[in-house]
Amino acid sequence: MVFCRAPSKGCELCRKRKVKNNTPASRKEYLAASRQQSVTIARSPSPSSHDLGANFFFVKYSPKDCTFNNHHAWLTKSYFDQGPNNVLRKVIEAVGMAGLSNVFDASQIKSQARAQYSAALSSMQKALHDPIQAVLDTTFMALMLLAFFETINCEALDRCPEWVAHIRAGAAVLELRGQDQFSSERGGMLYVQFRSYLLLACMQENVAVPNALVKATFNFQTGNLRQNWQRANIASPGSITEICFRLANLRAAMKDQGAIDPQAIRATALEIDADLETWRAGLPPSWKYTTVSMSDAANDTYFAGKMHVYPNLWIAEAWNSWRAARILVNQLILQNEACVPNPDNALTDLALSTIRQLCIDICISTHSFRNSPRKGRINQFLILRVSSERGYSLETSARKQAIRTTVFLLPASTMAAPQSASVPFPKEKTFSSYNKDQGKAYAQVRRDYHPKVYQAVVDYHSSTGGGFDTVLDVGCGPGLAARGLAPHFAHVLGLDPSEGMLAIARSMGIVSSTSEPARFEISTAEELGANLSPAVADSSVDLITASNAAHWFDMSGFWPSAARVLKPGGTVAIWTSGNIRAHPSMPNSAAIQAAFDDHQERNMKPYLEPGSLLVRDRYVDLPLPWTLAQPVAEFDQTTFVRQEWDPSEEFFVGLPEADMDTFEKMMATGSAETRWRQAHPDDVGTERDVLKILRQKIEQLLHEAGVEKGNEKIKAAVYGVLLLVKKKTAV
Repeated sequence: MVFCRAPSKGCELCRKRKVKNNTPASRKEYLAASRQQSVTIARSPSPSSHDLGANFFFVKYSPKDCTFNNHHAWLTKSYFDQGPNNVLRKVIEAVGMAGLSNVFDASQIKSQARAQYSAALSSMQKALHDPIQAVLDTTFMALMLLAFFETINCEALDRCPEWVAHIRAGAAVLELRGQDQFSSERGGMLYVQFRSYLLLACMQENVAVPNALVKATFNFQTGNLRQNWQRANIASPGSITEICFRLANLRAAMKDQGAIDPQAIRATALEIDADLETWRAGLPPSWKYTTVSMSDAANDTYFAGKMHVYPNLWIAEAWNSWRAARILVNQLILQNEACVPNPDNALTDLALSTIRQLCIDICISTHSFRNSPRKGRINQFLILRVSSERGYSLETSARKQAIRTTVFLLPASTMAAPQSASVPFPKEKTFSSYNKDQGKAYAQVRRDYHPKVYQAVVDYHSSTGGGFDTVLDVGCGPGLAARGLAPHFAHVLGLDPSEGMLAIARSMGIVSSTSEPARFEISTAEELGANLSPAVADSSVDLITASNAAHWFDMSGFWPSAARVLKPGGTVAIWTSGNIRAHPSMPNSAAIQAAFDDHQERNMKPYLEPGSLLVRDRYVDLPLPWTLAQPVAEFDQTTFVRQEWDPSEEFFVGLPEADMDTFEKMMATGSAETRWRQAHPDDVGTERDVLKILRQKIEQLLHEAGVEKGNEKIKAAVYGVLLLVKKKTAV
C-alpha cells in the first residue's frame, strides 16, 4: 500500500533539509512566485537555421587543422564580410544547412538550404557579370561550393546537370584568373581544389581534359609555388596529374567503342597503369605509409583487421587518389578486353585482382580519417560503385565508413607540366566514308553560311595585312566555304578525306577570282596536303579555313601543319554553328526544346564523340596552338579573336526555318544520327526510327499549340562562333 500524505508547506530547499517552515516562502507561495517570475524572464533567442548551417560548415567542411593553415581563417573572414553581394556567405550557409538536413533528416532545413542556394545562384550571376568580382578568390571558392552543394543533394552525379554547369563555369573562371592566381598560396590551393572537381567531371562525362585546366597546370608547374610545396613536403617529387590527364582523355576517346583500335586502347591503358606504378615507386620515404595488423579489434573499427599509418592526412589523400586512378584505368582494361574477339584472359584476371586489392587498401585507409571533420574519405564511393558494377563489391560493416563522399581529390603533390598525351586520337570515320550519293544528300540540306560570316573572315585577314593569293579549305566537305571565299582569292584548294564529299565539291563549278577552277584533293587536316604530289609547299598559303569541321581534327597535328604551310602573317579561320535549338518564337517552343534534349540524352548520347561535345560548347575547349601540351610557337596569341553570333543575327543564308521533311533530312546528316542509322539499318524509316519518333513528337506539340496539320515547320535558333588567329611574321 502506497503511503500518501499532504505535501509539506516548506520550499524545496527546506524539504530537502527536513526543516519545518511556515514562512511566506512556503511551497504554495514559492510555486506561485516562481510561476509569476517565469512569465517575466525572457529566454535567449535560438540560433537561426542560417547560423546553424554556417557553424556546421566550419566544423565539418573547413577544419582548422588542414594542410593550408590559413584557409580556415580566410574563409571565416570572408564569411563575415559585409559586402553588398557576399555570395560566399550565402553558399556557405546553404552547404551547411544541406549537410545538417542530411544528418538529421530535417526536411524544413533542407527547404531553407535550397532557398539559400537559389539566393547564392542569383548573387553568383551578378558576380560573374562583374569583371573584377568574377576573378576574385571568393567567387572561385563560391563556385566550388555551389558544386559541392550538388554533391550533398544529388543521389548520383551522372544525373545532376547543375553540378556539371558549376564545373564548366569554374573552368571559365579558372582561365580568366590566368597566371596571376599562382602568385599566392591561396590561389594555388584554390586551383588544386578546383582541379579535383574538373577532373571528376571529365571522368564522369567522359570528355577530354579542357584546355583551361591544361594551361593552368602548365602555369602552376612552371612557377615557384609548386617548388615551395615540394620543399614543404606538400607536393611529391613526381607527377600524377599528367597521367590522370591521359586517363581522362582515354576515357573520352573510348566513349565510341569503334573510334579506336582495341589494341591501341590496350597499349595505352597498360602504359598509363605502368606510369602510375612508376609514380608510386618514385615516392620518397617521407611519403610512405605502414600497415599495422589490428586483428583483435572490432570489425566496425578496422577494415580486414588492418590500419594504415600515414605521415599526414594530405599524403593519405594522395595515396587514395593514386589508387582511384589505377582502379579506373584497370576498369578500362576490363571494358576493352570484353569487346575484343580474343580477350587476354591473363590480363583480365590481373586487372580484376588489382582492382580488388586497391579497393581493400582504400577501405583500410579510411580509419586514418576517423574522427576527422575533413572530407578525407576520398574516392571510396566512386571506387565501390565501380566495384559493384563489375562484380567485385566489398560487403562488410567497415565498408560503411568508406562511402562518405564522391569528391575526387588529386592533391598538390600531383602537379607537373603536362606532357603530350599518348592517347590515340579518335579519327572521324562517319563523314570520311561518305560516297557520292551520301555527299549529295548532305549538301542538299546543308545551308550555306551568310555572306557576313565570309566577310568577317576577309575583313580580319585584310586588316592585318594578309594576302589574297591562295586559300586552303580543310575538311571542305561539299565545298560551301570554298565557294564562299573563292571570289577573293586567285587560287582555291579544298582538302577532305572523303571522296564522296569531294565529288560533290568538284561538281559545283567553283572558280577563283582569276577564273581558275578550284582544286579538290584527298588529304587530312593533319597532313594538309603533305601527301599530295606535288605537296602543298611550305609558306605558300595565305588563309586556312575550316567550317564546321575542326572538331574532327587532331589539333595537335593540325596546328604544326598549319604553321608549316601558312605564309608569315597568314590567317587561320575556324567556325561552327553549334547545336541547333528550337527558336523561342516557335509555338510551344519550350516543350519542343525539351523533346530535342530528350532525344539527345536518350537516343544520341551513346553515339556522341568528343568532337560532338566541342560543337555543343561552340569550341570553348577546342585546342589552340598555345594550349597544346607542346605549344606551336609560330602563332601569335595576341591576334586571337573569338566572334559569336546569337539567334538574332544571321549565320546561315535565309531564315533557319524548314518543313518537317527537310528537318528530318537535315537531322539525319548529323554525326551522331548517322552513326545511329549505321548501327540500326533495319530500323531506319520505320516506326522505330528515332528521328521519326522525334518528328512525330514535335508535330504533336505543334498541333497542341494550334498549328494545322500540313503547316508544321521548325524554326531554329542558331548560335555561331568564329575563331581567328595569325601566324607570326617572324618566329
